Amino acid sequence: MTTETRIRIVGADEAAGLAGPLAELLMDCVAGGASVSFMAPLDKPKAERFWMKVADGVAKGDRILLIAESGKRIMGTVQVVIGLPENQPHRADVSKLLVHREFRRLGVGARLMAEVDKVAAQAGRTLLVLDTATGSDGERLYARSGWIRAGVIPGYALKPHGGATDTTFFYKQLSAGGAPDGRAKTADVSHAADAAQAIEPARPADAAAIKALVDGAYSKYIDRMGKLPAPMQADYGALAASGDLYVLRAHGVIAGAILLTQDRDALKVNNLVVGHEDQGKGYGRELMLFAERMARSRGLRALTLYTNALMHENIALYQKTGFVITDRVAEDGFDRVYFRKPLVP
Repeated sequence: MTTETRIRIVGADEAAGLAGPLAELLMDCVAGGASVSFMAPLDKPKAERFWMKVADGVAKGDRILLIAESGKRIMGTVQVVIGLPENQPHRADVSKLLVHREFRRLGVGARLMAEVDKVAAQAGRTLLVLDTATGSDGERLYARSGWIRAGVIPGYALKPHGGATDTTFFYKQLSAGGAPDGRAKTADVSHAADAAQAIEPARPADAAAIKALVDGAYSKYIDRMGKLPAPMQADYGALAASGDLYVLRAHGVIAGAILLTQDRDALKVNNLVVGHEDQGKGYGRELMLFAERMARSRGLRALTLYTNALMHENIALYQKTGFVITDRVAEDGFDRVYFRKPLVP
């Protein structure tokens, strides 16, 4: 699906008029199992009443309503609640991130959350708080977007179709410029094909987001291997501090990462990972091309890498992209297959 998305703030004069389409969005999310304060089935009058209350809050200046739209279709929405007690003028609650099921896996949620940082900073807020159902797609998105888990409350809410769900609470601290603390706004090392993407050195503050990305991508191998894959055991804070770890950000969210070190006359790809939700978007290819450019810039003759012998999918993929098997080694408790790809000058 090719979809042009626009993210914007809904003005006080139009919020009430959008109650109908926003109600349909909310109904779709509840029907799909999203734990967002409502039980299924949710009827339209009840959903519209909720959005009329939101519109009233927008009119009073208590909240900021953002929508993602394509043409006349509302794809998603999120709210930044700034009408908080007087002893919390620095804080905002982030509420009701909703993306219609038709527009999932297009980066809509990530773009809405990136805009949340900007509008919250413009409102003078430096601490953001939210909660989400534990194990949900939202939880994975927030972890990848630099939010920090504060804790989990078991059985906090009911799922819309019945049954209790745990709830994870997150927070994010912003600098005065709107970026998460510890993430200086530096020039990108490499722009990917899309102007909204950039590959840059990872920062220690990115460690939790990278770990969540790795866990989501590699957890499927645990049963096959009978233990945690090596990437799930790494210290990503230390790797980021080493300067060898790079991340691909798409619309401000970490969508992939690559760990590169020199290996004699070659550049070694120690790990390349793309988030489960972002696979199939070409990010893995962009990261590998980035590695090739770096190798050439250092005058190196090849890329090398390895994968676990039980990760059959990776072995087939690397062979299709020009890598040749050079060795099979048992090391660090794992059976590994080593590859090398010569670089054409």
